[in-house]
Amino acid sequence: MQKFLIILVGLFVALVAAILIVPGFVNWNQYRTMIQNEAAAAVGRAVEIDGDIRIQLIPAPRLVIEKARLSNIEGASSADMVTLERLEVHVALVPLFSGAVRIQTVNLVKPEVRLEILEDGRKNFSFEPRAGTPAAQSHLSAPPRTEDAPDGKLFAFRPQLSIDNFTIVGGRVLLLDAAAGRTETIENLNGRFAMAALKGPWEASGSALVRGIPLSFLGSTGAIIQGRTLPFNLDLTTIPGSVRARFSGALTNIQAAPSAKGKISIAGKNLEKFLAAMARVPAWGGVLARPFDIDANVMVSAKESRITDIGVHFIDTQMTGAISVTAEKGAEIAVSLSANRLNLDALLKPMAPTPVQPSAKGVIPPPPSSSQRATSPGVSAGKPVGGKVGAAAFDLTRLPNNLSVSVNLSVAAVTWRGQPIRQA
Repeated sequence: MQKFLIILVGLFVALVAAILIVPGFVNWNQYRTMIQNEAAAAVGRAVEIDGDIRIQLIPAPRLVIEKARLSNIEGASSADMVTLERLEVHVALVPLFSGAVRIQTVNLVKPEVRLEILEDGRKNFSFEPRAGTPAAQSHLSAPPRTEDAPDGKLFAFRPQLSIDNFTIVGGRVLLLDAAAGRTETIENLNGRFAMAALKGPWEASGSALVRGIPLSFLGSTGAIIQGRTLPFNLDLTTIPGSVRARFSGALTNIQAAPSAKGKISIAGKNLEKFLAAMARVPAWGGVLARPFDIDANVMVSAKESRITDIGVHFIDTQMTGAISVTAEKGAEIAVSLSANRLNLDALLKPMAPTPVQPSAKGVIPPPPSSSQRATSPGVSAGKPVGGKVGAAAFDLTRLPNNLSVSVNLSVAAVTWRGQPIRQA
């Protein structure tokens, strides 16, 4: 009997070892078609894997997929919605036996995502699993979400999931709105993300080029409270103008009508460079090339946005006020600002000239000044430089329809040539 038990245990150990070890020696590329079909059925789109597929379970579960593509919807601007050079996932083995999924690392190399809204209103980021698949049945049979549940139904059916280290290398995101004629790009996205649980806390850090502007970001959230509120902090730093923006607040009512509320502060060393970079025009070397700081309370929702308790500090001027934006029937913008004083002498005082160092070989020279651009051959005022739209003058036709703007500006005192001008 004892010998029989030893043989039985040995067979069981051999079976478990075979289950764990054999997948590492299987050529999963021969199952490429089956894997692609299962993935396509889950998302309702064609999935193509042009590179290698590798799966192993020892010493820990590991998945590697190279050169994968997710097709786009019909009528989109490109054949593929998502492409990536390499995906690598490592999962901790021991937590799986307790029903928890702990993803130790996820590496995405050169992913490109195109999020598009077509002219007919269709969105390429809406997915419908094919009928009859487990994903479709789960989608149809999922219980309705209610706000009365302690943690919300949104997370009730999810497994215990955590991600220790999610990295993106060389990512690119394109946002296309054909109806509005808008295109935004996020390029050279490099970042690290972590998630303790589906309900938080989460954290993220990295860098990217947004509209051609280099910036770095650092963000974190707490855990979702009662399925409704998500506290978060966000810190952005841009190179043009050395501007740092910090937002601390919370995302509330996230399951019904989400809105963000919090405190924002922005400070920079050169307002002109920052505005020029945002508008995609060259810096003009004017009076705005000075330090500034702004702080305010912010509330943003789908229907309206309010910026209150604004405090602006620029040179000797301190300004307060509020801005409201309503998007019920068209866009309505109301701006109310008041300044204690406006020192025109300080504002119009020319900045000390910055000595220009001779450019070394291979170094890109700084952009020419406004006077140099006006006298440079082959450059006409108001026209794009080198055919680039970013250098063109502001086009009023790009403003949205049904736009209403009101501005109320008051200044208590203006200083001009050393003399005060009251109640300007």
